[in-house]
Amino acid sequence: MKIIKLLGHLLVAFLLASTLYAGEIKSGYMDSGPYVANSGLGQYNWVNSTGQPIYIKQITIWLGADLGMQTDLFACVYKMSDGTQLSCVGWDRYASPTGLHQWTQTFSPDWVTLLPSDVIVLYTACNGSGGKCHAWVIFHYTTSPR
Repeated sequence: MKIIKLLGHLLVAFLLASTLYAGEIKSGYMDSGPYVANSGLGQYNWVNSTGQPIYIKQITIWLGADLGMQTDLFACVYKMSDGTQLSCVGWDRYASPTGLHQWTQTFSPDWVTLLPSDVIVLYTACNGSGGKCHAWVIFHYTTSPR
């Protein structure tokens, strides 16, 4: 009986600890929305308006294009203040989606520091004509570097 009680307490502690940790992780998001594939460079910004430094742990970039569209597309994410490239992915899409369309860059156990008012920039472009492409970025950060 004591073992079952101990296991129950450990389970509750584990669930509580993971919930508390998850509460420390926040997310930011940038979305190009569907844009015309004309080889033009799109720029989308996210400003650190938290009033404190944030510590980016992970970035995921997703790329998409109209069904059946043959195109080259890319998305790159930079830290504006010093031009540091945080992540970049390109896709030569000449068939139905069978390959890469999402890329995750993890900095853990380290992080990238973004000071207040600094900006993360998403650049994306897609060649072709008549079709539409789409890119979005989600990044996970904390306000404590630990």
